[in-house]
Amino acid sequence: MDSWLDGLAKLVPGEVIVAFTLATQVPGVANTACAHLVILIVLAALVPLVLWSSAKRAGVAAPFLQYTVRTLAFLLYGSGTDAVLMRSLDQLTWILQVGALVVAALAALILSPPGTQLPPRDGGHRRARSP
Repeated sequence: MDSWLDGLAKLVPGEVIVAFTLATQVPGVANTACAHLVILIVLAALVPLVLWSSAKRAGVAAPFLQYTVRTLAFLLYGSGTDAVLMRSLDQLTWILQVGALVVAALAALILSPPGTQLPPRDGGHRRARSP
């Protein structure tokens, strides 16, 4: 099982981050806040689909709350890293900072709930004690 730091690093699907970065660099879109907002919303809607597809390939089921937290994390990532959207927020950038803390805390609890333990370092094999 991953540690909570590993889980946080994997919070937002890389495919969605790459698509967002590329889409916001398309000529004619680069300085339009409305276009950036539409791109952010469309790709946020794709986050659960990417996660579902990944879970299906792995043969596991992800809890519904995980889809929600990861979508929120992408929304915070996208709006917080996009200079055009940040300019349009003007004095409200603190919302992203507080949101990032809340999502990170939720993600840590969902991806590695309290009480979960990492597997033993020896792979679970116990060594016999010598007399």
